[in-house]
Amino acid sequence: MNNKIQISLDWDALLNYVKDNPSAIYAGKKRYVSLTMFANDGPDQFGNDFAIKPRTNKALIDAKVKLPYVGNAKIDQGYKPAAPVAEASPF
Repeated sequence: MNNKIQISLDWDALLNYVKDNPSAIYAGKKRYVSLTMFANDGPDQFGNDFAIKPRTNKALIDAKVKLPYVGNAKIDQGYKPAAPVAEASPF
């Protein structure tokens, strides 16, 4: 199966969430925010197959922070990958 998933993020909602909940930022060599995709039972009214929310952590659970929807995604059934590249000659 060669489907791709198209994702749309509400950048403002995600930035506001991170600004209000700095513990949602995971720091290592880089800073990042983990997201979780929830599969819908079927496509919603806009044809989306998934909802996207920030991943929670203990600090957010203890603070009873409501996780906002920050995006959605859908499977693109019409996706046709490019033809495979022929193997290059070793010479």
